[in-house]
Amino acid sequence: MSRLLFLLLLAGTTGCLSANTYQTAQVMERGDWELGLALYGSKVRDACFAEECATYTTPNGESPLPGAGSGGPELVFRVGVGHRMDFGARVGVVGARVDLKAQLVDTEYFDLALDLGVRASVREIGVTLPLILSSQFHEWFGVFASAQGMLSRWRFNGDGRDTLLGSGVAGSFGVSIGPPDVVSVRPEVSYHHVLHGSRLPDGLTEPSFGFWSFGVAVVVREF
Repeated sequence: MSRLLFLLLLAGTTGCLSANTYQTAQVMERGDWELGLALYGSKVRDACFAEECATYTTPNGESPLPGAGSGGPELVFRVGVGHRMDFGARVGVVGARVDLKAQLVDTEYFDLALDLGVRASVREIGVTLPLILSSQFHEWFGVFASAQGMLSRWRFNGDGRDTLLGSGVAGSFGVSIGPPDVVSVRPEVSYHHVLHGSRLPDGLTEPSFGFWSFGVAVVVREF
């Protein structure tokens, strides 16, 4: 296990992480854990700065930084660490994220949790705060959704002109199929959009940047 985590961490050198969570608002009991493997792909929606989008085009009329894609496998892990709290990590080929989730509401019909996380790759480092809502309709079927706020720093081409400090929002929706206390399959779709930012060292700018992601995680629980 430790060797696999180390190899995946070394591989996290390019791209940006998705806004997928692969988790419900339920939390693990202290000492319980789950481990899974996810595979996802992302498509960037034409990434450029507003003034460049309005002023510059290629001969065929495209924006100067057309949308690109990324993705790959991720290892997902969670462990219960306290009363109504658990700790999670995602490590993959484009970066890593760690988080601490606290369950706020636990009812017969739905659960609500707040999940503070830090994410990092060569292109991005940031803080995320998803609010996760989930409901288990059947022993083998549930749904989950998140609304997220983000603060991030991106480096696009490695020089100061293409560095961006920005805040953004994201949302995701997924389903959990299978007995959650044994094994579950969790497909999820998400969208992340930058609201505003500052391009360094040029000062304030209005970026046009966002991306869609779709992923599927298969998670096995040990209890």
